[in-house]
Amino acid sequence: MKNKNILLTGLAASALTLVGCGSDSNSSNPFNDTSVRTTLDTGTTNESKWAYFDLDEGKEVTESEEWEIAVKRMEVMVNDHVESALALDKPDFYVNDKPVEQAFVKPNLFAELDNFYSTVSVDEMAYQSTGHETVIQQRDWYNYDSDTHVLSAKSENFWVVQSAEGDGTFAKVNVSDISGGVATFDFYLEQVGDGAFSQTAVSVPVDLGEIKESCFDFQSAQTVLCSDAGWDIKFDIAGYVYKVRTNGGVSGEGVGKALGPVAIDTYTTGTEQGLTYGLKEDYLGSAFADASPWAYGADSANPHAVLPNYRVYALKYNDMEPVKVQFIDYYNEMGESGKITMRYMSLEDDGQDTVVEGNEGGEGNVSMPADMPN
Repeated sequence: MKNKNILLTGLAASALTLVGCGSDSNSSNPFNDTSVRTTLDTGTTNESKWAYFDLDEGKEVTESEEWEIAVKRMEVMVNDHVESALALDKPDFYVNDKPVEQAFVKPNLFAELDNFYSTVSVDEMAYQSTGHETVIQQRDWYNYDSDTHVLSAKSENFWVVQSAEGDGTFAKVNVSDISGGVATFDFYLEQVGDGAFSQTAVSVPVDLGEIKESCFDFQSAQTVLCSDAGWDIKFDIAGYVYKVRTNGGVSGEGVGKALGPVAIDTYTTGTEQGLTYGLKEDYLGSAFADASPWAYGADSANPHAVLPNYRVYALKYNDMEPVKVQFIDYYNEMGESGKITMRYMSLEDDGQDTVVEGNEGGEGNVSMPADMPN
């Protein structure tokens, strides 16, 4: 960080802001948590927005200002100058990658706060640089035979893709074949008002040996110039790096998103209920992208709830002291979703002067939505 005094100034400012807006009351902080806590408004499901945060100054800023971390609903990204690491995983919250309901619904809040303070090791963390990542990952649409050096299609893997315009046009896409260095991408299109994906695919051959960009448009069902702002899928081929980009997030100016890989019959229409929560923009890769701080559908009594898993992350930048970050709530006290509460502090502050008040091993309830997220 710039220096510890600036960090503490930011903390104080953040704490005052929280008290002023009523989002950090005694009821939501009963354990004498002296870390910095801030709540960021990321909009609603239909009108989501990025909230950018400057950890040095302890305040929300605009995208054009200096920032380290940003959130939008369940998405988290860090800026280009930030390296990130998963400082503390929560394997007890998952079994075979599936959420353990009791762990999420009745978390041990005393233990989670103690875990946050006790996460101080720096040397053993695997920090990763920030890079542009795509939802449609190349490892998910082909197999590579290291003996024959031949690629083959993972044709069983499909993605649902929202168009750049977000006008109700979608496609279900897979790679049906790879032969002769050419990958065949099949698009099962759904135009506005169709109500389902087409049963007939529009096939687009992509030469994996030619370094170039090419683009495909859902509405016209044909390839278009990538200078056309309305492209929906971009094939970005450069040597052995094959990027399949959607027109949104870090890859484009549109609102394109994707979900997958999924089986062919998982979704029959892009407007299917619940699909919206899984669609994601191309993003800046980080520890948050590899290990999300959230779980969706972990509570059987409230299947649309988004709940924290209390993973702890470390951010390192500008040759300053690393900062540890933990997301602790997705809702405000009124049950409104997308009102993200985050706590953070210097990684080297072990919290020895902090007393975690309450019964040892006690359970607590996280904030829950009034109904499904708005």
